[in-house]
Amino acid sequence: MFPFGRHEIATREMATRWAGDEVVYDVVERLRDTMERWREEDELRGGGEDDANAEEEEEDGDDEDDAAEEEEETGDVWDADALEAELAALALERASNDRDHRGRRRGAGDDGDGDGDAALMGWTEDDVEARIVHGTPFTEKKSTFQAHLVTGVTDPNLVDVVMSALRRDGKVARATHNIMAYRIKLPNGTHAADHDEDGESAAGGRLLRLLHVTDATDVCVVVTRWYGGIHLGPDRFKHINNAARDLLVACGVVKG
Repeated sequence: MFPFGRHEIATREMATRWAGDEVVYDVVERLRDTMERWREEDELRGGGEDDANAEEEEEDGDDEDDAAEEEEETGDVWDADALEAELAALALERASNDRDHRGRRRGAGDDGDGDGDAALMGWTEDDVEARIVHGTPFTEKKSTFQAHLVTGVTDPNLVDVVMSALRRDGKVARATHNIMAYRIKLPNGTHAADHDEDGESAAGGRLLRLLHVTDATDVCVVVTRWYGGIHLGPDRFKHINNAARDLLVACGVVKG
């Protein structure tokens, strides 16, 4: 993949930077970024054969985008305007229920500072459901997107509880896609991270990439998409990541 000794340069740099860590995902993404950067440099220099290879890679990339486009859901179609209005009403209802839930916890002896809630291990779905923060839904070309976030997730086993709690909402459970990614810092200093694309090909990996780039830790983020009948192509990845990033910023997990 790397002519002119570039392979040694790339691997030596990565080995120095991430020595001792399990970072398969980071290494693959770094290789991808490095290859794209060098390809652009070769094109600017008029790299002859490299230019031809670059053109082939670009064509392959276009084919991948076309394939991803074809994989967009074409089944159930949601009424975007009615859905967005209903989600907005649900957001108000959730906010009221969350306040009532916190009030009951304080009445039961909780000191209210939230520090005792940071360790989610052993929480029930009720506890997790009360902790989910729902982003503001928005619609692009009749597809509606909404992000959901749980912070303080300290064990990968809790991700299933988060998803179960989230799917208690019938609209979320019946949505076209629920794309999920989580990133948790383990006691040994490494990170546990994974994603679920839920049928939205390549979206989960990009969402996880966002968590890596922003260094978001101990979080599980889900972006729900209700398909509205119009293909968005690669733009859907931008909308999914923007929904997640806006909520991460709003919750103070990352800086805007």
